[in-house]
Amino acid sequence: MKRYIFRDGLILTVVALSFWGFLLYTEPVHAAVGEASRLCAGSLIPSLFPAMVVTSFLVESGASRGLGRAFDRWMRFLFRVPGTCMASLLPGLVAGYPVGAKTALALYESGQCSREETERLLAFANNAGPAFLLGTVGVGMYSSLRLGVLLYLSHVLSAFMVGMLFRFWKGREAPPSSPPLAGKRGSLAAAFTKSVGNAATSALHVTAFVTFFSAASCVLFESGFLPALACGVGLPIPFLAGLMEMTGGIRGLAMEDGPVAMVAFLVGWAGFSVHFQVLSFVGEKQLSLVPYFVGKLLQGGMAAGLTLFLLRFFT
Repeated sequence: MKRYIFRDGLILTVVALSFWGFLLYTEPVHAAVGEASRLCAGSLIPSLFPAMVVTSFLVESGASRGLGRAFDRWMRFLFRVPGTCMASLLPGLVAGYPVGAKTALALYESGQCSREETERLLAFANNAGPAFLLGTVGVGMYSSLRLGVLLYLSHVLSAFMVGMLFRFWKGREAPPSSPPLAGKRGSLAAAFTKSVGNAATSALHVTAFVTFFSAASCVLFESGFLPALACGVGLPIPFLAGLMEMTGGIRGLAMEDGPVAMVAFLVGWAGFSVHFQVLSFVGEKQLSLVPYFVGKLLQGGMAAGLTLFLLRFFT
């Protein structure tokens, strides 16, 4: 229990300070919450909810085992995880945060991944999707589909690089797991119904965390903390805000014509808003999140470096 004292104390402090800030800066926080709600309703939920239903159905119906047989050789060779993990990696790259992490944990709960394999998978399977990077960021914020393609390419490459690095995570362990036998399978109707319910709960989690962290970023700005920190460390205010809530930070960088490499880092890092969504899914599953957080930091740095390199060919 002692190892949770610091974590719980930190969370309690953050919540208490946030509540104080919400009362002190009511009007700007109200505006930030409204903007975050419109973002969720107009962009995030329409793109995430169908993907969450489909990915949950892949696991609940047992279809992920078919993917496991098809991709087992390559997934074990590249990332040292079973082929069933393709049901997490592929949707994570197509649908975006937090679908990859949500599906990885569903695979773990269904016994299709061991604990070590799930920890390894979480390091690289939770990613931004093309709709966000090409549409929202590229076309919507930078008026450049070309730039969106560049960001997505660097993001995918960095995810694969992190995955190959983390194949060495916990090198000595039990023999690799095999997908469990299908056994007695429930009806597809029951699997679909459960998938829709799971997706609805997950979408609500996403909305709640994006809204809260948008409001918290607003408080940090209005209180003068973010401007002072930005001056002290020599980094743009939107970049520091994006470390908490990615989308708002990227929008700010785009408005200030900030470095594209910083945008790539934020997309790879994902932000604490996404990380707390993952924490809400992990719950009490006794999984180590060290590879997840280290993996996201590495992915952010690698994506920034790849973006600087690829800019030579995209300009």
